[in-house]
Amino acid sequence: MNKIKIGLFGFGVVGQGIFQVLSKSRNAHAEIVKICVRSNKPRSIDASYFTTDPEVILSNPEIDLIVEVRRPPTKSSRRPSRKASPSFRATRPCWPATCPS
Repeated sequence: MNKIKIGLFGFGVVGQGIFQVLSKSRNAHAEIVKICVRSNKPRSIDASYFTTDPEVILSNPEIDLIVEVRRPPTKSSRRPSRKASPSFRATRPCWPATCPS
């Protein structure tokens, strides 16, 4: 069985956790192939995983799944409130049997 190739947006606590779980799991049928971050600072894994250009992930035909685990950019350094940022809303999954057509 081929592994699902994942493009990851964000490498904070959650992004690093996802990377560690997938890289350490023997039974994972998925692998992270590229990670989009906001800046090129030193990271705990090989720099070849990282890009600051979202198009590298979005236009890559080999990537099967895109996962976003980052906060939206803000003008202030404070964490945005849910009211202040419409893109920071929680979403619920839509399973095939319940998705609107």
